[in-house]
Amino acid sequence: MVLFVLFNAPVLLLFNSAENIAGLPAVYVYIFTVWLASSAASFLVFRKFDE
Repeated sequence: MVLFVLFNAPVLLLFNSAENIAGLPAVYVYIFTVWLASSAASFLVFRKFDE
């Protein structure tokens, strides 16, 4: 449910600017950071509840 909010258009538009972070547009850094965090959280949940 949280990912729907984080990848929603109004939230993405907050990072749609001309600023660069480490040479990359801020929106790309935001998208890949959220994706990486969600993948890590999913891994930890599955690792904890693996039978």
